[in-house]
Amino acid sequence: MSDSDPAEIPAELPKPLHPRKVLLRCILFVFVAAAAYSIVTPLLPARLTDGPMIQNVTTDAASIIWYTSRNAIGQVAVTIAGQTRLLPSANEDTRHRLRLTGLSPATAYTYEIRVNGRTAHQGTLTTGKPRGARFSFIVFGDSGRGRVEQYNLAAEMSKLEADFILHTGDVVYGAGQRRDYPQRFFRPYADMLARTCFWPSLGNHDAGEPSFGGDYLGVFELPENGPPGLQPERNYWFDFADARIAIIDSNLTQDELAGQVAPWLTDVFADSQARWRFVVMHHPAYTSGKYEPDQRIISALSPIFEQSAVDIVFAGHDHNYQRTKPLRDGQQTAEGEGVVYVVTGAGGGGIYPLKPPDQRPGYFAAGDGENYSFTHVTIDGDTLILRQIALGGDELDRWQYTKPAD
Repeated sequence: MSDSDPAEIPAELPKPLHPRKVLLRCILFVFVAAAAYSIVTPLLPARLTDGPMIQNVTTDAASIIWYTSRNAIGQVAVTIAGQTRLLPSANEDTRHRLRLTGLSPATAYTYEIRVNGRTAHQGTLTTGKPRGARFSFIVFGDSGRGRVEQYNLAAEMSKLEADFILHTGDVVYGAGQRRDYPQRFFRPYADMLARTCFWPSLGNHDAGEPSFGGDYLGVFELPENGPPGLQPERNYWFDFADARIAIIDSNLTQDELAGQVAPWLTDVFADSQARWRFVVMHHPAYTSGKYEPDQRIISALSPIFEQSAVDIVFAGHDHNYQRTKPLRDGQQTAEGEGVVYVVTGAGGGGIYPLKPPDQRPGYFAAGDGENYSFTHVTIDGDTLILRQIALGGDELDRWQYTKPAD
């Protein structure tokens, strides 16, 4: 540039926005987006968000639960005795419920959920089996963190035959809140929930603050046949084929367990001719993992398990798998003369190691503290086969037991 050329004046740089203006623009954007959402959403078709979930199945009835994106008209077209009926659902805001009755035992029914006249889901549910029928079920717990292991384990479960599913508690971490159910419950088990009855129990996370079990009770539909004086659906029982299964809220105090649950449990099994008897709860009576044996359960309920000839007590809380030898009065006894305690809490919420072999009690029969896993049980007449299955289908444990004729 020559001396005669005019000096180049640099372009003026834009002044940076004041942080207050940035904040105001962000707030304005949020308000505009919220307003647009509130205007557009009612114009969009309602859709199915969670479910369907099969609940409270008996030999002649079943319930279907599902949720929609907004309040909508729900209907189910179900084929019964060769005829298709269109039945309206009862809905509480976005939660829909339909109770089907007058069904036949061990029968598959096709159903179609319609939301405002549009097909949202097509599926099949099967009613309970009668006495004498062969049956199988899955048991697992401590699952609901939404991790990839939970989803992968759910895919492994869906490969197996199962007439129903039992859950040993902590359905949803961290505090059992409804907002966490989509990612940590409904989506992982969507395929199974739509065709297989799911029977849960209350874990300590499900029963904690802020809902104290209220969100859990709001999602599931369970029998109201629990102990007098305690909130319905926290404790309940049901029959399937030759089995009676009792589900217990083990978050209760020892006084509540001894004073209200124990008498109820005695009556539940005394009133049954079921060949097989099972109990499901969250806290394990006997465990060789992170936690110590639960003296509340041992003191208040173990005598009832023994007097009632309970075959297996399933629990979780310890995030691993354990199986005891048959126990009576805390001591090992012969098969058929005691209760087997199974911890199956490796369902996806993390893994807790077992105690070293030299620190495990003599009644410890089998266990695994390294793998995510679930329990699969098959009962055919007087024979029970229990298998513990890990990711990839690996079998961690197999136990076969044939009940004495008497």
